Amino acid sequence: MKSVVATVLFVMLAAAPGAAMAGAESGFGLFLESANLVTTDAETDEEYARATFGGGFDYQLALGESFSLGIVVGETGGKASFPTLPKVSTHKVSTAALEARLWLDALFVGYYTGTFVLVTGEDLGSPKISGGTAGDGFILGIEVESGWFILAQTVKVADLNVPEGPQVNIEGYRVRIGHRWR
Repeated sequence: MKSVVATVLFVMLAAAPGAAMAGAESGFGLFLESANLVTTDAETDEEYARATFGGGFDYQLALGESFSLGIVVGETGGKASFPTLPKVSTHKVSTAALEARLWLDALFVGYYTGTFVLVTGEDLGSPKISGGTAGDGFILGIEVESGWFILAQTVKVADLNVPEGPQVNIEGYRVRIGHRWR
C-alpha cells in the first residue's frame, strides 16, 4: 500500500505543471552510508545479518530542471551468522541501481531499482558471491548548491540465494551523505 501511495504521489508531482523547480544537475558523486539492512530467511524470517556501514559512487544526469536519472554502485557490510554456514562471519550487500529523481528546488524524491548481490565469507578475503536479484525502494533527500547531499532510502529485496545457504530477503533503510562534482 505504501508503495502505491508513493508512486501516485511521484507521478502527480511529475505531471503537475510548475510544481517542480530547478535543482537537478549532472555530475559524479561519492558517498558514505549508514544502514540498517536486515537479512532474514525467506521462509522462517530468522535474522542472519545486518549491514551497517558502506559507501559508493554515482553519476547523475539532469534531464531538464526538475528531473534526473542516475546510476549508483555501492556496498554495505557487516557481521553475519548463518546457522547452516558456521564459518561465515561477514557479509556485504552490493548494489548496482538506476535512480529517477524529481527535484523541488534542493529537495528531491525518487525511486530506484537495481540488482542486489550478497557476498559472504569467513572474512573479506574469502568471498562467496550469490546470484543477483532485483530490488527497489524510494528516496528522499536534499542536495545543496555546493554539491553536498544527504538522503534516506528504503530497501526491499526478496528471494536472494545465499551461496550454499538459504534463500533470504533483505529489507531496511540507508542514510547517505556525500558530495557531487558538477
